[in-house]
Amino acid sequence: MIKNYWNKGKKQKTVTVIGFLVLLILLFVLRDDYQPALLFVRKYIFVILLSAVVLFFGLRKFRNSVSTGGRLGMLVVLIIFFGILYVVGWQFKMYEYMKTYNVYNNLNRIEINELPLTQNERIQPMRNVYSMANESVGETKDVSLPHLVRVGTENKWTMAIQPTEKYRWQGMTDNTEEVFAVSSTTPFPRFSSENRIPVTFSIGESLKFSRNTYNAVVQRFNIFQLFTMEPSDTYYMKNDAGKWVEVVSLIKWKGFLFPYPTYGGVMVIDSGEHDFNDYIERILIGKGTYISAEEMKNHPYLIGQNTLAEKVSRLQAESLKFLGGFSDPLPWNMETAVKIPNLADDQNKQPFVTDFDFSDTNTNAYSGLYHWFGLEPVGNERTSYRIVFLCLQMVVMLFIITIMHLKNKVMPEFLLCL
Repeated sequence: MIKNYWNKGKKQKTVTVIGFLVLLILLFVLRDDYQPALLFVRKYIFVILLSAVVLFFGLRKFRNSVSTGGRLGMLVVLIIFFGILYVVGWQFKMYEYMKTYNVYNNLNRIEINELPLTQNERIQPMRNVYSMANESVGETKDVSLPHLVRVGTENKWTMAIQPTEKYRWQGMTDNTEEVFAVSSTTPFPRFSSENRIPVTFSIGESLKFSRNTYNAVVQRFNIFQLFTMEPSDTYYMKNDAGKWVEVVSLIKWKGFLFPYPTYGGVMVIDSGEHDFNDYIERILIGKGTYISAEEMKNHPYLIGQNTLAEKVSRLQAESLKFLGGFSDPLPWNMETAVKIPNLADDQNKQPFVTDFDFSDTNTNAYSGLYHWFGLEPVGNERTSYRIVFLCLQMVVMLFIITIMHLKNKVMPEFLLCL
């Protein structure tokens, strides 16, 4: 069709070339819009390839069959195959089961014999801080979800005071101009001017188009990262130079048969107003400095920091249900299977971020902020209990401490490293 149109004349050739160039520009500039589709292919690459192969040979067999019965039989086989694939993979959640098993197999477990002490105890729960922060801003402003991070030598709840999403025009024109930084150790957090830090971010979570955090980070990805990485939680903290930065946690997908999410490093977005050159950069190649998990040891402000995506840490904690083996979490077994308990809607969801001190233990673990989980047995008749710490210090490592009591036997504690 395109070849016939091309051969019609010079005008048609010009239109074809211009249309092709416009399409290339749109594919380049709008890659943040279709990147979720690329990521979907990466997540389900094995299922997609298997389905494509079965469909290809099935349709070829269907077309080559000379009898009506043969064709109907081939259609029935294809329907049964895809029906089983859907029921087993999605209805019975076996695909998620295998993905979680892959996560468990990639945890490096090291036994420890003593629990670490906590330090810099946080007083107010996250939901309370979020509610009080929202009450202290005007109608035209919103507060981003607070995260507990280390700012200098203190642990603070930080959140951006950003244009509200109710008014779209603000999201296209205004900047994020203030950040709350409230001490986590005080029983009476104050949201007055002393904890209201004036700092400008031209890229924010509630801003629109190229100024949106998600869009700016995805635009910064290279061609391989578009297929393997996705932005997650956003944190506000000070870098080693004492300047406020926006740190976006990245999720990296690994594996082929059943891809699973892991920690992929962070994208750091500097503060400051943007000029026309910054606008062009945002449109074309996004904004941010990528720091991989392996490189984070070179940035002291990211060591012992809370930058692990909760989506990843929850899946890693859930993978401990395989401690008793591959088949133990199946409904007819569940001897040692555990789960993350479902808390009431008005309570904070796990993980809980806690500051742990490993200096008095015989491990090389960093002292700092951890994701903490309390796991419970799947069945009511079980007596197992586990406490899990997911390390955020050295982000290439995941620490999990496990205690289990089962049938009056005490199993050793474990420190799992990723």
